[in-house]
Amino acid sequence: MMPKDIRVEDEPFDRLTELAAQMGEILIQPGNEDVKGIIFLHDSKRGGIEMIGYEEVSEGMADLLVHMKAVFESQGKSFGVMTDQGVLLAP
Repeated sequence: MMPKDIRVEDEPFDRLTELAAQMGEILIQPGNEDVKGIIFLHDSKRGGIEMIGYEEVSEGMADLLVHMKAVFESQGKSFGVMTDQGVLLAP
């Protein structure tokens, strides 16, 4: 279930998204054109995400799932994703 107050903007709109954007500025330098990144921040009330270098949010989410699978497997655990249309990422 998704939180009711999800907000997607092209520009930072609160303290966490501003901090994440500032962190992302490090990646936006000459010579880093091929680097993509996702920055997650969370405080006691909410979270903020900054995606750098991704044309589409779905591309970043796909990379995130692949990374999560690798992290789980490096710890001897399995990780899979199932949607209402079937298996998206098998363990």
